[in-house]
Amino acid sequence: MVKTSKEVQEFYDGASKNYHKKYDPTKALTTDSYSADRFRLDIIIQRFKEESISGKIIDFGVGDGVAAKTLYESVDIDSWACDISTEMIKICKNNFKLSGMNSNQILNVDVADNKQFKKLNIVAPFNAAICLGVMPHVPNVKVALKNIRSLLSNKGRAFISFRNSLFSMFTMNKFTHDFIVNDLLSDTSNDI
Repeated sequence: MVKTSKEVQEFYDGASKNYHKKYDPTKALTTDSYSADRFRLDIIIQRFKEESISGKIIDFGVGDGVAAKTLYESVDIDSWACDISTEMIKICKNNFKLSGMNSNQILNVDVADNKQFKKLNIVAPFNAAICLGVMPHVPNVKVALKNIRSLLSNKGRAFISFRNSLFSMFTMNKFTHDFIVNDLLSDTSNDI
């Protein structure tokens, strides 16, 4: 179920201290929860190399910056980033500094807020945009997609992940529960 931008910000502010664990390759196959984040990052790195993507890129929902740092170390890019969570931004700025990346290129921006997006128009265009794990939390996906496209160069590429609700029926994890309760049974009376 999509939450308000404020609820998403509060959730990720609270999750910021342990967020880095999602991208730890030593835990990818040993953790109790599915490590989709790490696997998606590996695919993105591979695609950037195959398509020779370089130069200025932007990462929406950068989180703590661990994934952006890994991508930066793997391909020749100039990383820009934004996130809705102020706590994630603080940690990300520190991680960028420690990695020799430009921490001034991290902005507190909501991907679906047209007013906030004006900050990014100044530094556009970008050769690529990454938006992984963000769309399930965006109240207006069409606005977010238009905003992302507006920042890309003519040949710019967007790498955006969406949650497959039907896949959630078979994974038997927190996504299965969420799908059944919030999607399949959303119109059901609480009496049942």
